[in-house]
Amino acid sequence: MTELDILSGREAAFAAGEFERRQELALERVRQAGHEALIVTSPENIYWLTGRQTAGYFAFQALVLSEAAAPFLLVRQLEMAGSLANTWLSDIHAYQDAEDPAAVLAGLLKQYGISRPALSRDGWFVSAGFLDRLEAAIGMGRLPDGSRLVEGLRAVKSESELDSIRLAASYAEAGLRAGLDACAPGSNENAVAAAMLSAAVTAGSETMAMEPL
Repeated sequence: MTELDILSGREAAFAAGEFERRQELALERVRQAGHEALIVTSPENIYWLTGRQTAGYFAFQALVLSEAAAPFLLVRQLEMAGSLANTWLSDIHAYQDAEDPAAVLAGLLKQYGISRPALSRDGWFVSAGFLDRLEAAIGMGRLPDGSRLVEGLRAVKSESELDSIRLAASYAEAGLRAGLDACAPGSNENAVAAAMLSAAVTAGSETMAMEPL
């Protein structure tokens, strides 16, 4: 049994079919735009398409959607285990900290026969210097801009997403009720925040993106 078999999808936010549906919708947008492939760089879009989430979003990551192959992901080596657990992807590659991810990505594109992909240029941590290195490594001049192809798809929620939103709202409501109940003479901000966190987590919430303020 491989590491992929053990970890694949164990912490995925949705079933594999939900992500496959999203990927096909995005790939259709890529086709309509006339691109052979799309390099997705923004953490939000990578999450929506695959389920990959991490506190290390500041390190370069990329998802490649194409007709030539199944979607593949490139992440920092330190993120490999989490990427396996968060997603159902069968093709995940890692780069070492001493490597230039632009060169690694260009090598993978060549390996998969992708010569001129569109590039999402609005990823948080995709610098102008990185784009220059990637385009130089691919050797096909300036790559087409594939920004904003996925965002419109994210705005339309599936039934699975709506169910998850309602469930998340119930966790927030539990926390808010506990916080209001903790507001009493002699209480303080720590007691209120502790009550909110405890109630939300007890109800089923994962770690919050931001603590109660």
